[in-house]
Amino acid sequence: MASLLLLYLLSFQLLASSLTTTVLAHSSPPNNKTCHCSPNEPCWPTPQEWSTLNTTLQGRLIPTTPIGTPCHHPFYNEPLCTTLQSTYTDPTTHFQTSSSPMAPFWANRSCDPFAAPATPCKTGTYVAYAVRVESVSDITATLAFVRAKNIRLVIRNTGHDYLGKSTGKAALALWMHHLRGFDVLDAYTSQAYTGKAVKIAAGMMSDEVSARAHAHGLTVVGGNCASIGLAGGYTQGGGLGLLTSRYGFGADQVLEWEVVRVDGGELVKATPRVNPDLYWALSGGGGGTFGIVVSMTVKAYPEERSAAANLSFSSSGVALDVFYGAVAAFQNCLPALSEAGGVAIYVVQGTVFALSPAMLPGGSKESLDALIEPALVKLRSLNMSYAYTSMESPSYHEAYHAMVSPSETAYFQIGSRVLPQHTLTENSHQLTQAIRKVNSYGAGVGGLSFQAPNPNKPTRRNSVNPKFRSSAVSVTVGTIWSNTDWDLNLANQELMTNVLIPAIDRVAPGWSTAYLNEVDHQEPEWQKVIYGDTYSRLLSLKTKFDPDHILWGRTAVGSEAKTETADGKLCRT
Repeated sequence: MASLLLLYLLSFQLLASSLTTTVLAHSSPPNNKTCHCSPNEPCWPTPQEWSTLNTTLQGRLIPTTPIGTPCHHPFYNEPLCTTLQSTYTDPTTHFQTSSSPMAPFWANRSCDPFAAPATPCKTGTYVAYAVRVESVSDITATLAFVRAKNIRLVIRNTGHDYLGKSTGKAALALWMHHLRGFDVLDAYTSQAYTGKAVKIAAGMMSDEVSARAHAHGLTVVGGNCASIGLAGGYTQGGGLGLLTSRYGFGADQVLEWEVVRVDGGELVKATPRVNPDLYWALSGGGGGTFGIVVSMTVKAYPEERSAAANLSFSSSGVALDVFYGAVAAFQNCLPALSEAGGVAIYVVQGTVFALSPAMLPGGSKESLDALIEPALVKLRSLNMSYAYTSMESPSYHEAYHAMVSPSETAYFQIGSRVLPQHTLTENSHQLTQAIRKVNSYGAGVGGLSFQAPNPNKPTRRNSVNPKFRSSAVSVTVGTIWSNTDWDLNLANQELMTNVLIPAIDRVAPGWSTAYLNEVDHQEPEWQKVIYGDTYSRLLSLKTKFDPDHILWGRTAVGSEAKTETADGKLCRT
């Protein structure tokens, strides 16, 4: 289906170009350059100018045809539409396109495949064009064009993004997904590190990198979801995952960046000693903010045996007090698991608990079973049925693929909080009650437990929020996305901001910290909540490296300089 849909969408590219000409025929007030140009304005590039850019890019300029086009008249194709609807939660459906975001809210019903066929299909909040980046020259040519024509610029890799940073109305996207490359460096040497390393191009996804590293007997720190762009928002945003307790955050692994500077289009290297301010900002300060990353070089570790476990149980046949007592018993196991170098990812949704998985890199099945056993003892004492499976693999990569379910797209609207270590050691009951309260609104709660290595020795070598190094669990709250009820989705966003996240906040008063990539997009104090004490320095570096604020993203450093209007246009504040 994927290839058929791509061929179908490609057939509309010439039509998209002709529609641009039609739009230009409409008159509108001139743009005063406080806002980026839009297709219905005289400042919008002419078809000839777009054609010239495409020639410069050797044919790699892609006009957007929304992915939902076959679900709408006059191009309605029932078999393609039905298949698209059935695969819409598959990340592949989106990352193979140059424009479709995985989180459906950011498509803003522009060309909704679940709407009635008679509903108009518009480009809307999708990017207007994308550049299939295959070289640095593609980036520099695009930068020059958006500067000259006052066009909004977006950086897109896979579209795995809860905050709408990888799309934007009337934008030109740098589609980084086809910038490929993976090289093992057997003897990387610097003042900070000597050992094996891997150089990863910006378009590589987390699971691709893991598989290639595994083929060399190596492990590289990556995300929980296979479709994450590893060198993009994941690592630049800090990088939480199943290897955090063992090796640290994703940003802690970076030895050097290759990045195109926005202020001059120059390709530079950033390390702790060469362009150290740029290195510091990129390593935790957020993706698509300080420069356009072409590649990163990260530490690589020898593959080692790893143990993993899954656990599930429900409230069937027991009172809710008993069910949440079992949840609390599980959470009481987490400090010891984290201290042993393990991580647990778990969800409490409705009246069902699912651990998927607990991972213990470098550990044995017996060790992991012993760490989880107190929760199982509690379940047996409560006469609760449960399913528990554990295993040991020769490598982390194999354990991951054996025990981690394939991820779907962002069919939840989310918010999050990262909570301090004393939450699990002293306030476990209060956390469980907060989860219960959130569940009572029909929302789910996910947890990722971790412990940063050497938590008592915080590092300032990168811009990861220092609070993360004394935290114990990242709690993510999600409300289920509705394909048919837009008003419900909007109401759930307000519920998230005003009720659900405050319920989690009360577990650790005054802490209010969130993982950059999973924060509520309406977070009122996002500067403090995401970046903490690093924000003032990050903001000064944003001004240094991107003084014209060419790069913009919701909740990104310096995003106060611009705002989106009600119709999606990006304007200076």
